[in-house]
Amino acid sequence: MASSVAAGTIAAFAAPLSMSVGLFAWGENWKGSAFALNLFKNATATVAFLAVSIVAAYVRGQPAFAGGATAAGWLVCSGLIGIVVGDTLWLQALARIGAARTIFVDALKPFTAAVFGRLFLNEAELSALAYVGVALTSVGVTVAAQPQTRKLSDEEEEVEEFQDSEKKAGANTFALGYAMALGNVILDTYGAVLTKQHGSQSFTAFEISAIRFGCSAAILLATGLAARMWARFVRKHRQLTYDLDTMTMPPPSSSWADMPRGMTSKAWLCVLGGVTLTTFTASVLGVYAVMRLPLGVYAALTSLGPVISLPLGYLVRGDRVTPWNAVGACLACAGVAMVVTSTG
Repeated sequence: MASSVAAGTIAAFAAPLSMSVGLFAWGENWKGSAFALNLFKNATATVAFLAVSIVAAYVRGQPAFAGGATAAGWLVCSGLIGIVVGDTLWLQALARIGAARTIFVDALKPFTAAVFGRLFLNEAELSALAYVGVALTSVGVTVAAQPQTRKLSDEEEEVEEFQDSEKKAGANTFALGYAMALGNVILDTYGAVLTKQHGSQSFTAFEISAIRFGCSAAILLATGLAARMWARFVRKHRQLTYDLDTMTMPPPSSSWADMPRGMTSKAWLCVLGGVTLTTFTASVLGVYAVMRLPLGVYAALTSLGPVISLPLGYLVRGDRVTPWNAVGACLACAGVAMVVTSTG
């Protein structure tokens, strides 16, 4: 039991590290939409998960995906809730309230996970030390995620000015953004509950990930194809061009669902490396960890991405680490030490 908890703890530490490195790998290279990136990374990772699952089953001399249709169905629900809907809400929250505020709401995830673990998984109540550690970790991650100062390019300044003007449009946008961020916390946590309930003794970590991300990729692909077919239908059967003096309204476009064009081979390799680290490696490590740790502890340990990103941002992009960032990182590390001590 102790060795299982130790292995889960190591995996929970490694998951946000892999995620952070992967995000930096594709951050400067992807030239398409967020939807296209989500589709590409989910589809690519699904192929890898399937390949590893089949090879591993062959080596074991056992059939792959032998957990049963019922458990697989619940894992599909987990992918739909946590990845398709939850991640979409998270991306929309980022666009409306920014990264710092979204991470502030994300700080509720360890507490939500502790409650859900108690309600749905009959997990033992966390100790007082663990709760203090979770609280310190959440506060530390929130403080560490405050924007760092670096010289912005002209293009980045234009983006910030546009975002500022959008934010001033009204309080409704902010309220909706916070609601979306909170929705992501609830759905992502419940997706982890379903994964732990129905995948723990039925499938391997690779098989669980193949089912969850395969479901997500299929839904995203269907959405993209439907958008493209709808745009073609409208262009062909409805005349939506309006002549106003010399102005015309262009027909509907599905370009947001298309893969980017003009990316170099080096850029594609960097994106592929990022996908390998984030959607493949970090996901498997996360599944491995959630099966071996209390849900609240798992959520606290895997929330360290903003803290890990501080030295990476300094090394890769020249981000300046502020004193508040350093204080937040120290608080998060102290909280993690408490959590690990309480579970060890």
